[in-house]
Amino acid sequence: MPEPWENQRFVGFLDLLGYGAIVSSPVYAEEQRFRFFVSVFEAIAVAVETAIADLAPNGIVRCVQFSDCFYFSSDSAALIVAVMAETFANAFTIQDLVYDVPLPGQPASVTKEWLPFLRGGIVRGWMFEGRDISIPRPVNPRNVFRNPIGPAVAGAYKMGEWTDVDGMCLMTSPEVSRCFKDELIGLQAATPLKTIASRLTPHELKTHPKVGLIHEIPWFECRLLTDNTVGTFDTLILAERQFDSTDLRHFRGTWDMILRSPGVQALPRLLEIARHHQFRAVQRLAGEIWKRRQGPLWDDWQDWFKAEGR
Repeated sequence: MPEPWENQRFVGFLDLLGYGAIVSSPVYAEEQRFRFFVSVFEAIAVAVETAIADLAPNGIVRCVQFSDCFYFSSDSAALIVAVMAETFANAFTIQDLVYDVPLPGQPASVTKEWLPFLRGGIVRGWMFEGRDISIPRPVNPRNVFRNPIGPAVAGAYKMGEWTDVDGMCLMTSPEVSRCFKDELIGLQAATPLKTIASRLTPHELKTHPKVGLIHEIPWFECRLLTDNTVGTFDTLILAERQFDSTDLRHFRGTWDMILRSPGVQALPRLLEIARHHQFRAVQRLAGEIWKRRQGPLWDDWQDWFKAEGR
């Protein structure tokens, strides 16, 4: 048996954008804050469980949660990429029909749902699963070892958090991209994994001074497979209310991600709709930046460039 540091694995990190807004925003009553927490974490739990059950039913993708952070690990690049991308898409799907349903007896603006805006990263490296002292004598003793520890865990966190990429994005390293492409060739045809993975080939996004070259996994391709993309757009537009003026860049960045998706680029009508909403998001963000800066009106072109993420 190889030692843990001799065993390279694929490790993914995922967290919730907007967690701080639920915790501290003064516009929410405590009851509504509680309901948001229940809504969003139940949606993410179902999203993760469904993705693993559909694509990795034999358990070779593991996931553990701490607060609003989730760690995934697998020996397969194709599996971890597909499971995490499907998790992103599932989190949206769950909310499509219920997101704007008001609480009984409350104004229409008082709802119990919070759309999970997720962000994540995947790297390759070594890790091991240490003992989790919070589990009291599990039926299977192996399950007590589930606490992710090691350089790959830290690397996945950095890939998700240090890249200065706004919005609901899933990023990875060039090494994971190469492994993914190699595995994709050998996947069995006409299986759910092959169907999904074939649309998820990572593409080069940017170079970051601390993280290096970053590739993006086009997770929105999973959402396109549901044939309800316009419904997703409607839900996403309603979810703008979740972002205050300081976090609005993540709303705009999510539209940027959608515009980068190959499947959206291939559908002119869908691309036109997405461009319209991305423009509106930039417009609103530019206005918020200008108000904070309190600069002269004729100088607002600088705010527009900043709102675009330049």
